Amino acid sequence: MVEQTGVALAGAELDAEGSEVGEVRHGFQLGTHRLMLAAGTFAELASKTHICVLPDTPAWFSGFINHRGHTVPVYDLNLLLGQGATDLSRQYWILLIDRQPSTLGIILRQIPVALRDPEPIAPDHNETLPEALAGCHTGQYRVQQQCWGELDHHALIRHLKRTFREAAMPTAHNSNKNNELS
Repeated sequence: MVEQTGVALAGAELDAEGSEVGEVRHGFQLGTHRLMLAAGTFAELASKTHICVLPDTPAWFSGFINHRGHTVPVYDLNLLLGQGATDLSRQYWILLIDRQPSTLGIILRQIPVALRDPEPIAPDHNETLPEALAGCHTGQYRVQQQCWGELDHHALIRHLKRTFREAAMPTAHNSNKNNELS
């Protein structure tokens, strides 16, 4: 079940008679890449909300939002993946993944979809993932003739933090005579 403005996305749903319909995962697209959350991953969907931008940060780090009194970092992974920046003057959603204090937000251009009963499949070696996602992909699944990669959001957070730190590190200049050894 998808709920907007900070309501949880469910992991299994009930049909009209109240019986469980099977495993439900939530999938989303980043550019041409279809990703799904791992089973049991807590997620919420927030509609367009104010993002507090920080100066001197990588462009793909959109800033922070206040979600229920907690500060949540928000990333535009479309930009990081070379798909261009998301136009924040148009409709967008923020997929909030995990619980505090580990919550991260991903800007989505399209609302996530419910994926019913995904079937594990052998990895497709023809599908190459961008570097930012390569180490965050834990398996592939098929749902209605479409392939979906399972996202390890913990690995994604580690990758984003490392990339952020590397972008913030000052570069050494060989022309600085004060740094030379005598």
